[in-house]
This record gives sequence, structure tokens and C-alpha cells, in this order.
Amino acid sequence: PFRAVLLNTVKRWSFMFKQHLTDHVKSSLYDLRDFIQKTDAGLKVDVPEGDYNALVECMGHLGAVRARVPETDNMFEPLKQAIDLLKIYQQELSEEDYQLLEELPEQWANTKKTAASVKQTVAPLQAIEVNLL
Repeated sequence: PFRAVLLNTVKRWSFMFKQHLTDHVKSSLYDLRDFIQKTDAGLKVDVPEGDYNALVECMGHLGAVRARVPETDNMFEPLKQAIDLLKIYQQELSEEDYQLLEELPEQWANTKKTAASVKQTVAPLQAIEVNLL
């Protein structure tokens, strides 16, 4: 009886760990996808001179990208390792998850480039607003 209880407990913990890894991988991928979509849309908005609210919103998107860079730049390799570990234990992810893992690094790089470009574009507008204070 002890052995059966022990095996049952190990199986439950094993399942919980695999489920946790799967949830972590999926939530990381989908969170980044949503962040990229929202940020790219926000950075594409033109900021006319004198529109303080549009400038503040744009600066918010730039700040969000800057804050997320250290974490996101280093997240792809650990996610790949987690997926490889899940494969060893016959835990497969959906095709959409694999596709996101392939596409997101390039999309993230493009978002960072867009943010750098927009930062250069709004810098003069920011200086104008500073001078108005």
C-alpha cells in the first residue's frame, strides 16, 4: 500500500509540474504576442506637434518596451528548453504555440526597432513640451 500511495503522489506531482511548465510556456508566448500587437498599434499612431496626450501615450508605449527588454530578450531560450523537456515527457503543445515560438523573436526585434525609430521621431516633440513648462 505504501508503494502505491507513493507512486500515486509522484504521478500527481509529475502531472502538476508538466502542467505548470505548459501553462508557463503558453502564457509567456501569448502575453508577448498581445504586448507586441498592442505596442505596435500604439507606436504607429502619429503624434502631431502640440498634442500632449498623444505624446504621453506614445511615451508610455516606449517606456513599456524599454521596461520589457531585459526580460524578453532572455526568455526565448528557456522557453525552448522547457518545450524540449515537455517533449521528453510526451507533452506536446499546439501547432500555434510552436508557430508563435518561431515568429515572436523576429516580431520582438521589429518592435524594438520601431520603438527606437519612434523615439527619434518624438524626441523633438518632447523637447518642445519641456520648453513649454
